Amino acid sequence: MHAQTSKRELAKMVNEGVDLLKLNLTDEAIEKFNQVIKLDSTYADAYFEIANTFYITPMKKPDALPYLQKLLQVDPKYTAGYDLLGNIYDDIGEADKAIATYEKGMEVNPDYQRLYHNLAVCYYQLEKFADAENYALEAVRLQRDYTSSIRLYALATYKQQKLDRSLLGWCAFLMLENATGRSREANRYISEILSQGIGNTGVNAVTNKDLPTTDSLSLQLTRAFKIIAGTSKDKASEQFNACFGEYFGKLADSGNMPAFTRFITMSVKKDEDQAWLNEHQKELDSLTRWITATKITF
Repeated sequence: MHAQTSKRELAKMVNEGVDLLKLNLTDEAIEKFNQVIKLDSTYADAYFEIANTFYITPMKKPDALPYLQKLLQVDPKYTAGYDLLGNIYDDIGEADKAIATYEKGMEVNPDYQRLYHNLAVCYYQLEKFADAENYALEAVRLQRDYTSSIRLYALATYKQQKLDRSLLGWCAFLMLENATGRSREANRYISEILSQGIGNTGVNAVTNKDLPTTDSLSLQLTRAFKIIAGTSKDKASEQFNACFGEYFGKLADSGNMPAFTRFITMSVKKDEDQAWLNEHQKELDSLTRWITATKITF
């Protein structure tokens, strides 16, 4: 590093490059990052920002590889570098290298949530759904409000016909994201799972055609949650039961199921559900208090 260039000045230059990127001045940003490297060939953030610039530039992802490889040479503990490198390997069809890179990143930083999520994505794309399930659940443990990991868990378990786990995964997802296109997808999966029944429990048998659709759904979900929570905790399902199973079993017994059902179906019955919630503010407040006081444990 040039004696006259301090770490603070280098950081300022990197930030200037990031600002140039925000203005879509890609070439100028890369030039700024390269200036930093010329001043200090061990300045890890500059390598990362160049690599990230190539990553977000169409058709330029492979150009990021040498910068990430150099980054991890100068700073082997730069966890985000492993994550980005794994993403690029995955995107260019080198899944084995992606998996190895994510795993190496986990050795460096076992608590970096994105590594677990992206490894789960990689396994899901390879149709290794059990591995995808396990890593998605670990990602949720590390960041419980990251809805993409919860959704991936629900998808991976559905692919394995673990309908109980998928149902609760979709419900956990909807508690955090209830009004998007992905929320409509979640509701479709819930309807399909309930129509099949949870194992041989006949959950769908609680449907009452004399009840409004949402009230019938509330009964179905209540019944399903209680059945799932009551299943034996064999070794393979211990972690699942300890987090999702126990949590939704408590919800089924809390008296908050009508408000919960209205809340999670907002994406498909917005006007109807919003009207109901407006008229039942006490029930909504009770559900909110319950969610605040009751946490999913891992």
